[in-house]
Amino acid sequence: MTREVATGTGTSTVIVGYVVPAGDGIDRSQLRDALSRRLPPYMVPTAIEVLDALPMTRNGKLDRRRLPAPTLGDGPQAAPRSPHEAVLEPLFARALGRTHVSVTDSFFDLGGTSLTASVLARRCADALGTAVTVADLFAAPSVSALADRIGGGASADPFGRLLTLRPAPVPADGSPDADSAGPVFAIHPAGGLGWCYAGLLPELDPGTGLYALQADGLDGSPLPQTLREVARDYLDTIEEVAPTGPIQLLGWSVGGVIAHEIAVAAAARGRLVSRLVLLDAYPSECWDGRPAATPAEVRRALLIMAGADSDSELRTDDDVLAALQEQGAALGGLSVEQVRRVAEVVGHFAVLMRSHRTGVVDVDARHVAAARSAEDFLPPRAWEPHVHGALTYTELPVTHPGMVSPESLAAVAAILNGPVSAGPRGSGDTAEPESGGRAAEATAALRARIVEHAPGRDAAAVIDALAAHGTPLVTVDPADPTARRVLLAHVAHEGAAGVYVWVNRITDDPDGPDGLLRRWGATNLWFTEFSVPNGTMASYRFYAYDADDPAVHDGRLEYSRAVADAAVDDPADHRAPDSPFGSVLRTPGAPDLRRWRRGAAARPGPRTVESGHLADGTRWRLTEPIGDGDAEPRIVVVPDAQKWFDRCDLPGVLAAAGSGTAGSGSADSGSGDPGAPVAILGVDAPGDGPSRRRQLGADRAFLASIADDALPRARTVLGATEARAVWAGQSLGGLSALAAAAWFPDAVDELIVYSPSLWFSPDGPARPADWDGGRPWIADLLADAAPRPTRLAVGRNERLLAAPVTGLARELAEAGWPVTLTTYAGGHDLPWWAHLLAADLRTR
Repeated sequence: MTREVATGTGTSTVIVGYVVPAGDGIDRSQLRDALSRRLPPYMVPTAIEVLDALPMTRNGKLDRRRLPAPTLGDGPQAAPRSPHEAVLEPLFARALGRTHVSVTDSFFDLGGTSLTASVLARRCADALGTAVTVADLFAAPSVSALADRIGGGASADPFGRLLTLRPAPVPADGSPDADSAGPVFAIHPAGGLGWCYAGLLPELDPGTGLYALQADGLDGSPLPQTLREVARDYLDTIEEVAPTGPIQLLGWSVGGVIAHEIAVAAAARGRLVSRLVLLDAYPSECWDGRPAATPAEVRRALLIMAGADSDSELRTDDDVLAALQEQGAALGGLSVEQVRRVAEVVGHFAVLMRSHRTGVVDVDARHVAAARSAEDFLPPRAWEPHVHGALTYTELPVTHPGMVSPESLAAVAAILNGPVSAGPRGSGDTAEPESGGRAAEATAALRARIVEHAPGRDAAAVIDALAAHGTPLVTVDPADPTARRVLLAHVAHEGAAGVYVWVNRITDDPDGPDGLLRRWGATNLWFTEFSVPNGTMASYRFYAYDADDPAVHDGRLEYSRAVADAAVDDPADHRAPDSPFGSVLRTPGAPDLRRWRRGAAARPGPRTVESGHLADGTRWRLTEPIGDGDAEPRIVVVPDAQKWFDRCDLPGVLAAAGSGTAGSGSADSGSGDPGAPVAILGVDAPGDGPSRRRQLGADRAFLASIADDALPRARTVLGATEARAVWAGQSLGGLSALAAAAWFPDAVDELIVYSPSLWFSPDGPARPADWDGGRPWIADLLADAAPRPTRLAVGRNERLLAAPVTGLARELAEAGWPVTLTTYAGGHDLPWWAHLLAADLRTR
């Protein structure tokens, strides 16, 4: 019969079977299994109640009113006892509208129906990467039973070194997928168990294999002696599963340090690590001088490692187990002896952390920090000396235990689902290989001839060779293998008093002396040499001056904006004539800019489908959608359209890159549609400085005209009335985008902001040098604004902006904004902005 019962999602009408046993008791699961083989699913009882006798009326009929209401799982809860149970339990709870369920309770006893069972079966199949049907749920209706039924793909030992959460698919020909980033190998936190990563499965791309590495010693075997030994052994295990192709490494807490060390070991073996994700992990050096953990702190760390926390005292392992069970944590199913072993592993890895020295690796990495657990001794940029690829920062508004909550793991899965490449953000701008062999020897010999020897009779030939070879001359720095020496040279006019080279945020004051070239003997060749980290990219220009130049004071050239503006491209830079960026210094690991060359690969370029003028007469123009796909295009509002349309041909670059976009929200923020095309709405900007500052420095009327006039018109022209609006701005344009989000929230769905000029305010200083470094006015403006997906970026060499932009990112993250912060190896520089913008709007 049917009964209306209360469930976690409200009330539900369920089929209840009332049974009077003929003999000894009845096993409800076996009875339901038997009924499921004889009846269609919609007729199988949701709950079965066993009675001594059926209640009858005086007339001998069934008294329905006296039938007891079904009991839907009110007994004690059993916590998950294996990684697959940890995956399935939240899926069962979600389908039933509950926070947790006991792994031994039947889904149907808890109020599940045949309809909700079909939804649950599909979610379980997606999460585990294996077939799960409604019939499986009727045959094995509890979390524990279903995990046993479909556990053939799981690791036989939930405490073994390798835990297979989802096996990587094997292509028909057995070769690695050329487009795949590779399987994900997640490294255990301090307690040694990798069960916490099971929560990635519901959100991780079904085609991505997921494995967890777990500590030796959980079974009583000897514990490792160093983290370097751990990394080497784990890499051996990884290569048994993935002998070829790229791999992705992920680690939370101590696991992040081990993952980084595995990346170091992988590089030594020539293995490609396509992505390194560090979850609230910090280099071991951060613990130098910190006292050893007490037993109570070890137990607290175990609780945190399980993704839980408690205010109770943890005097014994029994206290820890009670806290785990109270919070429904996955490790609540362990025995006290198993908890004791895990606690031993926690304490052991705390010791190994303090004796480890963090290595250096050239790999792209993402650091995901817990914004609400910041410790003074854990600097946010602590990984920069140890990662020489692109290092991107993301903050989640959680504590350290919250890093493995379902919401946090969904954000991490979005990162893992995103595209990867050799450059930041997976832009597709793969770096050119560093020249080697004879080419490298020729460069080194030419550099030595200039730097280490005076000019001789062959001086003219050397200068000609330099022009033919091209500059800059980039060579290995013998004092630092993670850096490169850069020699810049310029042939000045006869009688020049000196030459200055402006290298964006590298030779600016106070590094001006590096920009003052010295003369090579009595020739007209002037040169300078300095060292920069690998991955550095910076535009540069030369300024040759006479003794009476207005910029010369007391015989020395004083750097100024006017000097930088009057400087010229490097005549010996062979790429400069075809580049919209002029001369650009690049070291190994920096993005490749060849796609931006003028006339590259016969770009047809998308059509401009509409143009118009704002209320103040400023021109705007709109491209047709770029990229394929059925979704509505996103409209990208880009200030400074002359730069992006006329100089850099951003629409043409995007169109030439392929079809189907990977948008700004797709990889990290969980918003946007990764298959949606983009239409660029470019808005011109004034050419002179005062007018630019007045307009782009957050002029409210100007922004209102875009929000109220240009954007609605763009949606009408495109026939996309619900199209999302992404505002993408740099420098002063970035300030405008931030202000638009605060003033016109309905017109801004996402933000892409690079190096915003936080020093500027409408009634404040007109020059960066005049800023007192106080709190940016835009931070106060955004304090009350609604959160929206935001990507921020700033150069490591931007002395004025790096700290304020980082601080703004932290404030927004703490206020609940989905924020990604990228720091790149450069300055306030168009080549970097172009590279990042192509990545954030990349077509594929």
